[in-house]
Amino acid sequence: MSDLQSKRILVAVSGGVDSAAVCVLLKAGGWEPIGLTLAMHAETDPVSREAVRNLVEVLGIEHHYLDCRDRFLKDVIIPSAGESVAGRTPNPCCRCNPMVKFAAISEFADAHGIKHLATGHYVGTAVIGGRRYLTCGTDKNKDQSYFLYRLSSELLDRMIFPLS
Repeated sequence: MSDLQSKRILVAVSGGVDSAAVCVLLKAGGWEPIGLTLAMHAETDPVSREAVRNLVEVLGIEHHYLDCRDRFLKDVIIPSAGESVAGRTPNPCCRCNPMVKFAAISEFADAHGIKHLATGHYVGTAVIGGRRYLTCGTDKNKDQSYFLYRLSSELLDRMIFPLS
């Protein structure tokens, strides 16, 4: 892999402040951010799409949309609804992150020869005994490690969380 390719990084882009900050921080650090926005819901929010379009235009980064609506419905919404009907309290985010969001992001990266991934989550990582683990973010009030606890060590090896 050339040095230029190793600096390419796929960034989950929502159009919000956190994903914008991630892209800015990565660019300042010499990375080449490539934005990816996942379509998760049946209806497309035109305000969100416009925010993403404006963000990637201002940042001057390559950007892609990936339709994950069927996967989200099948792997998150239907099972979570079933849990609710059964009287349990599911946490859809804990199911969605490993099964839909991060799976789709890493599959897209693999298909495009991109090794590194980044998101605007407030979490950190640490290597203990040669294995990477998720840690709490430096700002305990914004920590999001609970939502990502099911991510594999192999996936965490590829991840960069600039906001932690």
